[in-house]
Amino acid sequence: MDVMKPTVDALLQQEGEGFDAVYVIVPRVYREKVVEIPSWLLEDDATLNRTEFHGITFATGSSPYHTKLRLIVLDTDFGPASKVLGTLLVEQDPDTIIVYGDDDRMYPPQLCERALHYTYKYPNDAIAVVGGWISTEDGLYCGRSLAVGVNSVSFVGGAGGVVVKRKFYGLEEQTVSAFEIVNLSKNCFLGDDYYLSHVLSRNGVRRRLVLDSCWNLDVLTASFAHGGLSYAPSEHPGGANVEHYQKCIRELGKDQDLSHDGEFGFVFMMLFSRLWGIFRGLKSLYSGGEFVPC
Repeated sequence: MDVMKPTVDALLQQEGEGFDAVYVIVPRVYREKVVEIPSWLLEDDATLNRTEFHGITFATGSSPYHTKLRLIVLDTDFGPASKVLGTLLVEQDPDTIIVYGDDDRMYPPQLCERALHYTYKYPNDAIAVVGGWISTEDGLYCGRSLAVGVNSVSFVGGAGGVVVKRKFYGLEEQTVSAFEIVNLSKNCFLGDDYYLSHVLSRNGVRRRLVLDSCWNLDVLTASFAHGGLSYAPSEHPGGANVEHYQKCIRELGKDQDLSHDGEFGFVFMMLFSRLWGIFRGLKSLYSGGEFVPC
């Protein structure tokens, strides 16, 4: 957990007033081993306050590292989706703005300000800088992520950071359905971007991509290399990430693939996604690589 310090620092050192709170969310047990929380993050387990939310048990506490830093320890491991689900347990104001992301990314100091700007501009949308269109049986889909402004996409990616509101996930007992991931297969467990987008779609929340010079994939650097799903072995042309997405879609039902949620409907997004893939492939070829439309 020490390797994620640069990510934590980046979130704590935002321009202006910054975030009201920064949450680090960890499972109590990971792969049948108790997670050891480093002393910089938590000095004493006894300082944690145990509580529950509609039967979901967890513990919370402040961190000695910074006055804004909070720790949430989940009794149940919800996988990568914990970065959102853990926050839903402690934030109950429907209009609370939540910005979630990955622990291996260095987010820009303008993230908080840009998140507020776009939330006020598009108050009913989930906002991100990377996402895309996906279909269940799209064998040609190669993990193409659209890094352009699009009014509505199938899924948004946490790697670039995503801005949502607490009410997008329902309030009180209505929130509990978002935690159903614990009863699903490994494919949904690991395909968190698709699963979390599916929850938003189910609640009628549009996913929007914005194009911003201060907040985009080019300004995000990795704080540490852990190999992630993007680099895991897979025979799928889109890699392990997309393989999990599509297997999770089949598990939930092919009518849940979110392919009709894209701007201007299924056909437009399919063609737009294909053209974007060709552009990416040609760019890769021009740079001396291979024509891989990813």
